[in-house]
Amino acid sequence: SSGINAECPLRPGVVAEYPESGDVWRDDALDAQMGLVKDIIHTGRSVKDTYLESKAKPEVYLTSTEPLQAFLSIIEDLVGCSTLQLNQPIPLGTAVGTVGNKCEVHVLVKGLVDPVQEINRLKAKRETAENFVSQKRKKYRLRLCVDTTA
Repeated sequence: SSGINAECPLRPGVVAEYPESGDVWRDDALDAQMGLVKDIIHTGRSVKDTYLESKAKPEVYLTSTEPLQAFLSIIEDLVGCSTLQLNQPIPLGTAVGTVGNKCEVHVLVKGLVDPVQEINRLKAKRETAENFVSQKRKKYRLRLCVDTTA
């Protein structure tokens, strides 16, 4: 005999059929929650990086209507904060980032930001914006002059 069971409907060498998942592994609610968690982490890191040095570990406060309790330790680790509070009173001196209409991320920067460096950063940002507006006005005036003479 060849060792193959003639009664077995499977092909030789196959122990079991390839599994079909269907919707067993799909969880739209969990996917939405993980998308929100990803956006919170991105926003928290962005706000933190805007105002603080990369090694700083500020306190972070989240306000959200979504159930995030199960994800707080993950968010805390990936944002890189010293503590993370959910739906607690927000202290003065925080920088805020919003995540859609579902969540706000408040990063405590009071006492961690160098005021001189922050003023210089804001002056540079203002100068860039003023230059942009000036260039657009010149371009618009030039376009008006060309259009009226044609």
